[in-house]
Amino acid sequence: MIGAHVVKRGLSPILIDLMERGIITHLASNGAAVIHDFEIALQGNTSEDVAKSLEDGSFGMAEETGRELNWRSRPGRARGLASVRRSEAG
Repeated sequence: MIGAHVVKRGLSPILIDLMERGIITHLASNGAAVIHDFEIALQGNTSEDVAKSLEDGSFGMAEETGRELNWRSRPGRARGLASVRRSEAG
């Protein structure tokens, strides 16, 4: 299991290498890691300065990321690549 800062700090290539070599066979993360990974893939950086955002209460306020992530994941979901059961969705 990893937290979001592993991805936010740019360590994804190391994780990918470890997975490709079979050293890591499973990787679990939180939702923030997914957001950082998406933002880095889309625009080359993440949208928020976490320390500053926590300080002024604006953490998690990048509306575009959620909208884009949702929009771009729809084709895969339509093809049955992902599903969320109601019990998991809360």
